[in-house]
Amino acid sequence: MPELSIIVPIYNGEEFLCRCIDSILSQQYTDFELILIDDGSTDSSLLICNRYAEIDSRIVVLHKENAGLVAARKSGLSLAKGEYIGFVDCDDFIDDNMYLDLMSVARTDNSDIVAGGLIYDFVTQSKWQYPCIEEGFYNEADLKDKVIPKMLVHSGFVNYGLIPGVVTKIFRHSVLEKAMLNIDDEITIGEDVAITAFSIMNSKSLSVVKIAAYHYVQYESSMVRVFNPQRLKKISKLYSGICKIENENYQKQVTIYMCYLIFNAIAACVNKSGYDKIEAKKAITEILKNSFTVRVLKEADISGLSFKNKVKVYLMRHNLTDIIMLLV
Repeated sequence: MPELSIIVPIYNGEEFLCRCIDSILSQQYTDFELILIDDGSTDSSLLICNRYAEIDSRIVVLHKENAGLVAARKSGLSLAKGEYIGFVDCDDFIDDNMYLDLMSVARTDNSDIVAGGLIYDFVTQSKWQYPCIEEGFYNEADLKDKVIPKMLVHSGFVNYGLIPGVVTKIFRHSVLEKAMLNIDDEITIGEDVAITAFSIMNSKSLSVVKIAAYHYVQYESSMVRVFNPQRLKKISKLYSGICKIENENYQKQVTIYMCYLIFNAIAACVNKSGYDKIEAKKAITEILKNSFTVRVLKEADISGLSFKNKVKVYLMRHNLTDIIMLLV
């Protein structure tokens, strides 16, 4: 039985898939299985996966109908045999020391979760990001007192205490499996926020490390850069999922985080939609008058925000669309 299962969801990833798989197979840590989930790709991704499976017995390939990222991760988890679970996205890659370092900490601390950082790879430069929560081991009491109160919003509008991305972590199988029961397959914005939140709530220990060996590659065509008129509906779906968490300290952060996502949705109407000024103003007005938006903006406690971010929330609360458009 492998100690670690690494799950890679894949949808039309042929361009970068080999780089991703090669970086995993080159790990200094070798006691793992690699589970490749082809989520209904229409390109040569499945052929690439099968080719690698023929040359490395640690690789398991599953081909399924397209159902989205959350469903693909769940499918991978259902096949996983490892005590710990890690995730890699098919268009990213990892340094060869990543899982050796994370698993070493997991063994030493016997932690349910080990959380690290990542490297944003832009076209001309790279940027390292680490957790804002102090490096070290946190037991169950520490999680409640020191981690959860600043896990999602550490400071500012959004400055994560723990980077939400599941790719920056390894999870004890049993903890992640329980957490995933709470994640709706239809969540397509902030799914990592939801997975991380439910996992932390279900865990008894966490190790935070200042290790960044995951390369989160920033492409111009990345989905996060594409305007989607259904964005507010997707944000609302995320909120419906994580508002189930019965923790007052966390829920205070959730409403601030929702304000951040709503503001980004508004900014996208101006900067990424191709709308003219009249169309953008109409779209922003619809967002601000939406019952979900009104509720979240009303509930958010912005007392801890900077003056600049308080202004953003104020403008949204009072539907000052013209000023918002100038701001963004």
